[in-house]
Amino acid sequence: MKKRKFRPFWSYDVLKTEAWLNSMASKGWVLTKIHFSRRLFVFEKGEVRNTDLKIIYDKNTFGAPEMIKEDTSFEEVLAEKHYYVLNVLDSTSEYIPSHEKLLSRNQKIKYVVGLILLINIMMTMFPMLIITFAIIFGEGITFESTEVMESSPYTLGEIVVGIIQIFLYLFSLMIPTWMIYTYFKLGKSNKRLIKECGVNLDVKFTTPNNKISSKEEWKEMKKSNKLVRKIKIGWFYSPDKIEAWLEGMEKKGFNLLRMSKLGNSFYFEKGIPRNVKYHVDYQNKNDHDYFNINKESGWDLFFTSVTRFFAFSVWGQVYDEQMPTFYTDKETKIKHAKRLAISFTIWMIPMAILYIGLSILYFTSFTSFDELDFSSWLLFTPIMFLIVALEYSIFTYRIIRYYFRIKKSVV
Repeated sequence: MKKRKFRPFWSYDVLKTEAWLNSMASKGWVLTKIHFSRRLFVFEKGEVRNTDLKIIYDKNTFGAPEMIKEDTSFEEVLAEKHYYVLNVLDSTSEYIPSHEKLLSRNQKIKYVVGLILLINIMMTMFPMLIITFAIIFGEGITFESTEVMESSPYTLGEIVVGIIQIFLYLFSLMIPTWMIYTYFKLGKSNKRLIKECGVNLDVKFTTPNNKISSKEEWKEMKKSNKLVRKIKIGWFYSPDKIEAWLEGMEKKGFNLLRMSKLGNSFYFEKGIPRNVKYHVDYQNKNDHDYFNINKESGWDLFFTSVTRFFAFSVWGQVYDEQMPTFYTDKETKIKHAKRLAISFTIWMIPMAILYIGLSILYFTSFTSFDELDFSSWLLFTPIMFLIVALEYSIFTYRIIRYYFRIKKSVV
């Protein structure tokens, strides 16, 4: 006797899915197959068992790694491409399979979905703002039509077209509903996975406390004009230039104390000129080992975004004669710059193309709005889209230029 269960969103909460699989096993339903692409779980009626099933995601292996297969603490239930399911027989084993890679995958999905939702909100807000301004400051919206509606009954073709339009409308509502559900569901389940994986990174231990003053001292520095604040927007598109700028500020006697949480503000103390080497690092993943290794090497952390996406960190080290280097070999420097350039251009170029296309679409649609009194307001939307597209294009150019500068400098 077989039973099939369709769970389209099982990966959104893998811990809940594992609990459900264990519950099925306790009722005598033995897991025999998982069609991951179809989100289909297949069971066969068997003996009642108490299991501790774990679903592990790993793109680098087909099924469980050899070290797990050789460990008697685990029983391999099934293996598919990028996934394997284990039954933990001994929870005291030295090696416990982790959901960290599945967490990373879900965080990427959440980020992409959130970005698309943000774009949709922006695309909706612009036209709504324009129409609102037109209604408030203009003379309203007037549509004129000379077409006379006939009272004849609908034909079969018109009914079919109407039904298709209704289904398309409902489908268009389902997509944003699914995206909203995905974003918030993953946000909630990811918190549980972070706690379960033990990857909730707290970087307070890395902060150079000798450079962070108390609130009272901070206020006194502001009053005595010893504190200087500089704002830099989009500096991470040219990391080498911000490094040179920070080092130049230090030589002028402006000592970096800290940066704002978003990284756009730099706070300096008027002190003495000194030699400080700065390095802007980009990592797809930041963990405790990464920070500990750099701190033990003498680097002080001034800023980190503490995210798995655009994870920038700003490090600094004071030196006397020999300048320290963050990356010792040329290949690593080029590889780092290449990874940074690819990570940004892979989504900025499509975004620039998207906004250019939207701007063209708005401009071409004006031919049907010639008689609208607020047409001047409508021009604001495509112009804003062009500005956004231009920004993405400039940022893309800057990050690519950074890669070629690094490549040229280390040759």
